[in-house]
Amino acid sequence: MTQQELAKDLKISFQQIQKYEKGANRISPRRFLELSDALKVPVQYFFENMKEYRSSSYPGLSEIYADYVYSDDKSELKELISSFTAINQP
Repeated sequence: MTQQELAKDLKISFQQIQKYEKGANRISPRRFLELSDALKVPVQYFFENMKEYRSSSYPGLSEIYADYVYSDDKSELKELISSFTAINQP
């Protein structure tokens, strides 16, 4: 899949895809879900080499990671993302 094709699927510019690829812009959890769908890969695909972040220096992350990234039921993750984006307070 080209950057242009992926950008079209996600309804963003291919330049934005390049920024994601280079690490210039962060990718939101919602965008990870959209990327997962567009690329037809499970969300955990993006985190396969992230074992170093599941250490004790990040308390609670391993539980969140296990509960949401490895879950076959993405409805809870989508609900969580929707809830966070609905918060109006800084």
